[in-house]
Amino acid sequence: MAESTRKKQDIYLLGQPLRTAILEKMTAVIREVLPIWQRARILTTQEYNAIKKLDNMFKLWQGLKKHSKRNSNAQRRQEQAFVHSRKDLFDIAHANAIELIQIQEEREFLLAQREPGRRGYMSGVDKNLALKEARSYERKRRQENYKLYMNSKVEQHEEGIVSFCLTQLEQFQPRCDYRELLELSLILLGETPPRGVRVLQPGALHRARWMARLIYSFILYMYRHQFRLTRVEEKGICRFIVFGICVYLRSWFTAPDLLSAARHDLQLVKRIQQFRDVDRKVFVAAANALSRHLWYVSEELVGAAFFDDQISHEKKVLMVDALSVESKTTNDFTKRLQMTINDIFDEMSVKDFVSSNTMQFFAILGLPHSFLNKRPSEWREDEQYKKAFEVVSGIKPVNDFAERGVALMQDFNRAIVSSEEQKQYLLQVVEYHRTQYPNPKKETLVGGNTFP
Repeated sequence: MAESTRKKQDIYLLGQPLRTAILEKMTAVIREVLPIWQRARILTTQEYNAIKKLDNMFKLWQGLKKHSKRNSNAQRRQEQAFVHSRKDLFDIAHANAIELIQIQEEREFLLAQREPGRRGYMSGVDKNLALKEARSYERKRRQENYKLYMNSKVEQHEEGIVSFCLTQLEQFQPRCDYRELLELSLILLGETPPRGVRVLQPGALHRARWMARLIYSFILYMYRHQFRLTRVEEKGICRFIVFGICVYLRSWFTAPDLLSAARHDLQLVKRIQQFRDVDRKVFVAAANALSRHLWYVSEELVGAAFFDDQISHEKKVLMVDALSVESKTTNDFTKRLQMTINDIFDEMSVKDFVSSNTMQFFAILGLPHSFLNKRPSEWREDEQYKKAFEVVSGIKPVNDFAERGVALMQDFNRAIVSSEEQKQYLLQVVEYHRTQYPNPKKETLVGGNTFP
């Protein structure tokens, strides 16, 4: 019977004994049996425990074989018990399988199998269950394909991102979380930061800084195997990280540079457009959100790009020529980059946003602009250019200093008062003082009322 089965060439003892060591034979048998239990949806013990159980059975058989010529009653009872036990289940279920199995029908099936003679049996294929498992397998397959796809997209930008992070780490970073974000980006890309691989304790997650969410997502993704994440949660974190590394990381760290703000904003737009092929949903959300924050490619503010050393002399010549072009916009609305889903900006450059209105940049700041009549290669030697460059390079386009000022005043207030009641009273006094003395003029101070 056994020799006629289709598996006789593969399974040990079915007419074709394996010519290997006993332990290897037992391992082969258990590895043939475990999938059958898995198809029955019964939790099993570890492989080495199942092998140990089979080894104990084999040793029992060896002992009975060794004393088979004995005619004692004890020997015969042991042999009969061994023969009858072969009709029972070779139980390799998990020790707590009954408690862990959630479906009542599967629990009853295991209990029936454990009865003498194995009353339970497997009937035909459960089509509903088979469809569920097929859908589950397809979801897992798509998830793995998505991870591979995302990894390939990150690898396309990996070299440039790594060099950018290393360059930024050599510069002064105003906060420790700035450096932490750069180091985590290198770790996720498979590189080692200059200070070594280390993960800090997560800080506060707040709305004031988008960077805190990205740092938290990095750490969450790195330790995703230590706690349970659903496939939806893991995929969402992966999408967020890929967008942060491939698209937004450079723009975040280059935002304080006013001279290159217009160029970096255009590069950000182009990276978002390229991200459409990676993740369209993220592209749509990012395009709609960031299109409201591209003021440095407006007709007036694009004037700062004349002082950007990364723009070639040839392009600056075209920018100067564009100053003579009349603006197509009204005086109430500045020309600003309007990004829609179907727009393509690969052919756009900073010069496309320069017009006659750009001269307002020099007029508002009181900057000399006679150097524009010279060749761009001669600007750095021009005294008027040096004065204008000194003013423009000192302007910060982000509210980082304002945030630090708020934090400083909060610390100062906490140092003055210790209770919430006194703090509220202090705020009332300050508000009353502002009402009584709205400006620092002498007549206001002399004519002001005293405090009640």
